[in-house]
Amino acid sequence: MKGKRLLTSWKFWAGVAGVVAALWLALFLWWRATDPDRILAESRGANGELSRGQVERLMTCMGRDSMNRHRRDRYARLWSAAGSGVAARVAAVMFTDRNAQAKIAHEGRAASPELLKMAADAQVSLNTKQWVLAALGMIDPYGGVQAMKPQIVGGQTASQANMLAVLTLQYCLPFARGFPGRRGAIYTPQMLICDLASKSVDTIVLERLDVALANPDLWPNDQMVLPWLNRYRGADFDEWLAKNAKDVFAFRNREMERGCDPVKFAWIVSKMQDARSQYDKDPLKQMYPNETDRKAFTDLWRICSDYKARSEDGDWRGTLTQWYSANRSRLVYDPKVMRFVVGPTPVRAEVSVDSTDAGAAGQGTAGSRTP
Repeated sequence: MKGKRLLTSWKFWAGVAGVVAALWLALFLWWRATDPDRILAESRGANGELSRGQVERLMTCMGRDSMNRHRRDRYARLWSAAGSGVAARVAAVMFTDRNAQAKIAHEGRAASPELLKMAADAQVSLNTKQWVLAALGMIDPYGGVQAMKPQIVGGQTASQANMLAVLTLQYCLPFARGFPGRRGAIYTPQMLICDLASKSVDTIVLERLDVALANPDLWPNDQMVLPWLNRYRGADFDEWLAKNAKDVFAFRNREMERGCDPVKFAWIVSKMQDARSQYDKDPLKQMYPNETDRKAFTDLWRICSDYKARSEDGDWRGTLTQWYSANRSRLVYDPKVMRFVVGPTPVRAEVSVDSTDAGAAGQGTAGSRTP
């Protein structure tokens, strides 16, 4: 009888409503506090650089976005199969993607100092380091490898070193697709650990590019070659853009001044646009409110992802191989443009890249040993 009076009491239900309202308010405030846009709008340090706290929260946002995408897809499939379209839409609303990965990549030089410090900090958790390296892979992958080198080579247990090598290889090094019947196409974390102990980062990256260029399945706009060497269809990409797409060329130069090369993260933005639900915000519109910049970015991605180019262009592979073999010994990494450039004098032994012998391309600096 007493329980029945409790359930019919307005005070009881008012208390329940108050608790629910408090929970919703706490959830709303937490949601606002973890919004990447609000984090990026907070006050910054010198030269507009993001603080450690801002970057840490953005890494949390990246991890949450990744989980939300998986949860949304999984629940949407389950509920759609059960015939509940409303439930599938609820999943899309609950697990929204707030595009943190694209936004931090767009910050460029404003984000890279703290990202590099976090990558070099052995106290940062492995989970956080995964997202730090994912972000650096779209801003400064070379710096990411440099920052991880001391932790991978020494000061870690074998299992920790192996896991860090896996993440570094996944996010910050050119990935040469394996192809059968060739030596040197497979590059394991253990090989990376050995190479970091005895070679410079320049040598390691160039040896990976040796293998990539020797791959018979290489494309003229290969997404491993273009960001590191700035070569497109065998030619210098800047020269190609200046001749064929002047608006895109000007746009990329403006972005490069901020320490941000859109070629490095165009693929992830395109992927986000393709995968977003009707309740997600358009990542491109959030990054580039200006319609002119948005069009230039879209045109840039279309150029970079034009896979019809392979059959349309002439001897692009011969042009690329000739350029690379002639300049391989003088290639040096330039942090200002975030890619390899041709230096004035040779800094390493000559190496010849021949698509008929991928093994030699995948071996040491002068093709002397397999890494």
